[in-house]
Amino acid sequence: MCNPYANQLRFRAIDFDKIPQGAHGVYGIWFRQHCVYVGQATKQTIAERLRQHWRKTHSDNLQMWIDAEGANLKVAYLAIAEAGKIDCYERFFIKRFQPLANDRLTD
Repeated sequence: MCNPYANQLRFRAIDFDKIPQGAHGVYGIWFRQHCVYVGQATKQTIAERLRQHWRKTHSDNLQMWIDAEGANLKVAYLAIAEAGKIDCYERFFIKRFQPLANDRLTD
């Protein structure tokens, strides 16, 4: 789940291979007990989406966190089989964890 204590991996490209192949859903990027970013992977897998962030993310706020704390960041994810539910879960986790680097928070 998008929780710092469940399904936790280090934010390293090599660790993204530990995510089940073909998994779509939501993910959180964490620094200690602080949620840095919540995102979703619908068109690509969670692992592919995290690799995009690893190489160069679309968010300047998230990029600053990756540049400053990359080796200390963790990833937690929730695989969701029904694509139609992914957006709802992302909104829920954004509201619940109030991520520090999301450019826009969901209502």
